[in-house]
Amino acid sequence: MNKKIFYYIAATAGLSLLCSCQGDEIDDIKGVFTPPTTITATKLNANERTTDPASGLREFTLDMSDGKDGLHAVFIGNNWKLGAGTYSPDASVSKAGTYLTTGTYFYVGGKQYTPTSGTVIVTNDGADGYTFSAMLFSKDFDGAASVSFSGTIAYEKEYKSYTTCITASKQGENAVQLVLGTDGMAGSFDMSKFQWVYTGTGYVMTLVLYSPDGKLHAGTYTPCPAEGEVAEGTFKHGFLNTQYAQYGVTFADGSFTSSYNNGTKGADTYITDGSIEVSVDGTSYTITVDGTATSARYKGNLPL
Repeated sequence: MNKKIFYYIAATAGLSLLCSCQGDEIDDIKGVFTPPTTITATKLNANERTTDPASGLREFTLDMSDGKDGLHAVFIGNNWKLGAGTYSPDASVSKAGTYLTTGTYFYVGGKQYTPTSGTVIVTNDGADGYTFSAMLFSKDFDGAASVSFSGTIAYEKEYKSYTTCITASKQGENAVQLVLGTDGMAGSFDMSKFQWVYTGTGYVMTLVLYSPDGKLHAGTYTPCPAEGEVAEGTFKHGFLNTQYAQYGVTFADGSFTSSYNNGTKGADTYITDGSIEVSVDGTSYTITVDGTATSARYKGNLPL
C-alpha cells in the first residue's frame, strides 16, 4: 500500500475516534452502594453517666431517636461532662474519645445493629448545647446509618473526693503547699531518693497557693498571671519542670494531680485554669478545685 494513503487512512481513523470520544457524553455513573439510611433524631430518650471502677473513666450513655429509629451509644470520656471530639469504636473501656461497641447500637425498623466501624462527631457550645453527627457501619446492615441530633444535655458537675492530707507546709515567705490524697493513698519522704513515695491506688493532688503571709486564707484563688509569676490570691500553674532535663530529670511542678496504681505512678494532669476555693469552719477546711481538666474537693483538717 502506498505510504501516503496508509498515513491518510490512519490519521482519518484517529481523528474520527477522537471526535467520537469528545462528542459522546459519558453516561452517569450508576451507584453500586446503598445510600445511607438517614435518621434525624429529635428526642433524647436516655442520658446516664457512670464511672468505670477499674479505669476511672466516665461512661456516658445516650439514646436519641426520631421516635422510631435512632442511636443508643456509650461514649467514654475523662471529664465530668461529655467532651467534644470525634469518637471511634473500641471494644473495652480503655481510653477517652471512644464509643463502646459492646453497648452501642443503632436501630432501624425495630432491629438493632452493632457498629463495626464508623465515627460519631460531638460538638459542644461550651455550655449545655450539643450536636451529634454519626456515620456508622455494621456487617449486618446494608449500607450505613447516618444519625444526627442537636439539643440540650445538662450534666451536674462531679468533684473527685480527696479525703487525706498527706502533707501541708509553708513554702518560702508567701506560699502554702498542700498534698492531698484520695481514699487509701498515703505518702512518706524517702531520704535515700530525696523524693516523696506514695502507696495505694488512687490520686494525689498537689496545690501551691500564694498569700501575703504564707498562710492559707479563705477565698478564691485564680491562676498566676503567667508561669513563674507570684501574686497574692493566686495558685501556681501546673507544668512539667525541665530545668534539669540535661541531667535526665524532669518532674511535675506547681499544681497538678497524679494517678497511682498500687504505688506505681501514672499520668500527671496539670491544673492551669479555673479556680481553687478555700473555706474555713473552725479547724476544718473545704478546698474545691474547679478547672477544665480537674474537678476535686477536700474536706478535713490541715496541719498548718
